Amino acid sequence: MQAGSLLMLLSGGLLLLAGVLNVFLFFSVVQDGLRERRVSVDEGHLALRGAFSRYTRIYLALLTAEERRLPRNRWVAGLQWLLPVLGVLLAASVIFNFWHTGHQ
Repeated sequence: MQAGSLLMLLSGGLLLLAGVLNVFLFFSVVQDGLRERRVSVDEGHLALRGAFSRYTRIYLALLTAEERRLPRNRWVAGLQWLLPVLGVLLAASVIFNFWHTGHQ
């Protein structure tokens, strides 16, 4: 397997795994945390682009310093920057793969 293909496969798999983890944490941690704080979550609005991250930012802003240190909340906060980084890595690996296979 070529290096470009391997990088593309690895970054795509990591992006998929992080995306699934982000959705799981949203529905199991963020949504419940917002309900506990009496913040309404519009279920129909979740399908719109950016709704997950907007509700997540609201949730993270409402946390106390002690709650921010909990592992699940650290994962929620970390995935906010990790997903875009993995998306850029996937895009760069696709470009690298096409460049590498086109110049043999």
